[in-house]
Amino acid sequence: MNDLAAEYKVLGIDRIPFLEHQYVKFRQYFHKIPVYGSLVTVELDKSNEFVSINTSVGDPSNVDPLSSISPKKIIGTLAERLDVQESVVRMERDNI
Repeated sequence: MNDLAAEYKVLGIDRIPFLEHQYVKFRQYFHKIPVYGSLVTVELDKSNEFVSINTSVGDPSNVDPLSSISPKKIIGTLAERLDVQESVVRMERDNI
């Protein structure tokens, strides 16, 4: 994989009081696009020392980060197939 383009962003931290451990979860990004199904979970003890890691990452190095279809065309196609006006599709997209 092209490590120069791979990024990991924190999804959150889960604390386990009984063990005094915490799990830090990361999502993989490639060219600022989230990689579907990726998840890295790092377990740390109460001193923030590494305990374990569980990963599920992808290798999207042969995927073009630039869309071949314009957002306008996608909105038009969705509106046509859903039998609604384009403004409805745009409004729903903006509320996500």
